[in-house]
Amino acid sequence: MFEAIRHLIATNPVLSGFLGASTVGGMFYWLRAVPGHLWGWFLWHCTVTIDVTNEDRGHEWLSRWLAQTRYAGKCRRLSVATKTSEMRAQLPMHGRAAAARRRAGDDGAFYLFPARGFHAFRAEGRWIFLTRVKEDAKVEARNGGIPERITLRVLGRNRRALAEVLAAAYMHSLSSDENTVNVYAPDGGYWERAHSHSLRPPTSVILQDGTMDLLRSDLSQFIESEDWYISHGVPYRRGYLMWGPPGNGKTSTVFALASEFNMPICVLALSSIDSDVQLQKLIAATPPNALLLIEDVDAAFTQREKTAEGGLRGVTFSGVLNAIDGAMTPSGQVVVMSTNHKDKLDPALIRPGRVDLQVEFPNATAAMAEEMFRRFNADSTGAGLFGIHHEGRSMAAIQEILVSQLAMKMAA
Repeated sequence: MFEAIRHLIATNPVLSGFLGASTVGGMFYWLRAVPGHLWGWFLWHCTVTIDVTNEDRGHEWLSRWLAQTRYAGKCRRLSVATKTSEMRAQLPMHGRAAAARRRAGDDGAFYLFPARGFHAFRAEGRWIFLTRVKEDAKVEARNGGIPERITLRVLGRNRRALAEVLAAAYMHSLSSDENTVNVYAPDGGYWERAHSHSLRPPTSVILQDGTMDLLRSDLSQFIESEDWYISHGVPYRRGYLMWGPPGNGKTSTVFALASEFNMPICVLALSSIDSDVQLQKLIAATPPNALLLIEDVDAAFTQREKTAEGGLRGVTFSGVLNAIDGAMTPSGQVVVMSTNHKDKLDPALIRPGRVDLQVEFPNATAAMAEEMFRRFNADSTGAGLFGIHHEGRSMAAIQEILVSQLAMKMAA
């Protein structure tokens, strides 16, 4: 049989030519695939790999870290990341703040980092292989963009090397934000960073004597008492109620506390939440060490609307109670509720355990108005009379008066 096949091939030039060409082509195809197979074998056996999607905050850490590497400074295929909500605050920056952003590859309102595709470079003393790929475009990421994945590989089989790279990215993110307070807003069932504020010292907020010291002392003691809470079986969370007429420093105080204790702020308007389920997801997804600010809590349960399906849009009272001290509440949660009308709040919402400390923010005393005058005027002549005359006004109204007077002096 084999003799017959060999004779057929030998006597048929068309068949012998076809078989010869096929053999040579197959060999070239196989040889061409060898480098790819060898590269795949190398990546599988000689590197440690991690995937990070833009659903996770680690994606932003890596992107910002990549922007400040030497490779990013030489790379000719770049992507730009912007924060439109931050542009107004970031573009006017000058001096050391602007220089720090340039060193970090962040030119105020945007920063540049390697584009999608494969990249190989040295950083943190080791070779790094990075691939950025776009996921299924039909699926929208939770942040409203196109889902993307970063695959990070480092040489070696020890996971510690990869952990060190991720730690470097995280520490770079912290150093970039060390002079700011990050503010997060709801985005569906998740939190999206909306903008950053400059740090605000507690001394910049004028309150009744002892109010700021009381809040600082209470929050500091809570932060340092985690072991005590755990050992005594007490839920490790703290609740504050700030109440009083508008314009007297409730939100400013929250920013001052967040600045001193290095805490991001998650701002939550309950009237903008569609359902109790969405609220529970947001509470569970609160960033670690965050301060949750629930503004105008008295107006949260009066604006439920009917949906097209006949249901109700909005949160329920029981849903809020379960969210702030239920099973989904993260350990270490600090909740600050603010209201202009404490008398409208249900006692169940502000009972001990949900609210541990209530602080009033009244209209200005004469001493508070006098202090505001001194801060706006180098010459304190007339400060006492100004304080007496404007006693009982909101601090925001007094500030507006002083700003107007200052503007008139500068224009004269």
